[in-house]
Amino acid sequence: VVADGVRAAQIEQAIRARAGKWLQDLTIFDVYSGPSAAAGHKSIGVGLTFKHASRTLAEGEVNQVVDEVLADLAARLGAGLR
Repeated sequence: VVADGVRAAQIEQAIRARAGKWLQDLTIFDVYSGPSAAAGHKSIGVGLTFKHASRTLAEGEVNQVVDEVLADLAARLGAGLR
């Protein structure tokens, strides 16, 4: 969830900057601003695919990267996880 003024491209750029080399794909699949969204805010759905070139990533490794991305989005853009 972000303020209405935050563009999806800003979110994508911030994620790509922080997610690192394992990020294989990023898809923005939904943008919602309606009655159930907080006033002045919208929800942007983002799908991330991570892949290592030579091994399977452990759940903890991916969770750590996602947590870092979420913290960075909060600091840069005031984003929050819905």
